[in-house]
Amino acid sequence: MKRLVALILVGMMIVTLSSCGKSLSDRAAEQLASKMTDSNVKIDGDNVTIEGKEGGSFSVGGDLRWPEGKMGDIPKINGKVVSFIDNGNKGGIVNLEGTSKEDAEKYIQELKDLGYSGSDISQSGNNNISFSGEKDNQMVNFNFFLEDGADAEKSTCMIIYGVDEDNQN
Repeated sequence: MKRLVALILVGMMIVTLSSCGKSLSDRAAEQLASKMTDSNVKIDGDNVTIEGKEGGSFSVGGDLRWPEGKMGDIPKINGKVVSFIDNGNKGGIVNLEGTSKEDAEKYIQELKDLGYSGSDISQSGNNNISFSGEKDNQMVNFNFFLEDGADAEKSTCMIIYGVDEDNQN
């Protein structure tokens, strides 16, 4: 009888916990990873975020959103965000997949229109495009990579944004 009551209680606990939106395995993985990294780890479906004690974070996954408010005035670009490193108010790094070459070229022009001045470089049949620019106390570095003959789904982009706190205007 005691065994039956214990099994019923365990079953009720599992149903209650699993109905809260996260699986037991996700909760266990979060706790284990948090202890191993001495940071706050959040698992949400395919996405994992590790938050450091100093305020920065790293996110990776299959369904990340553009980091609104984390990249200064850097605009969003078409593509799928696959990782984001947040360095607090000092900047961040966004990695994307699936951006077309045309969108990459338009994006560089958009950065220039926002006042970022610098240099652009095209390599390997113009399938690798880079732009580095500065404006006031901010800098941006944009890199687009696409293997020759590959379609846009195979492209990768990296956007690095930084703020020079020592050079505040």
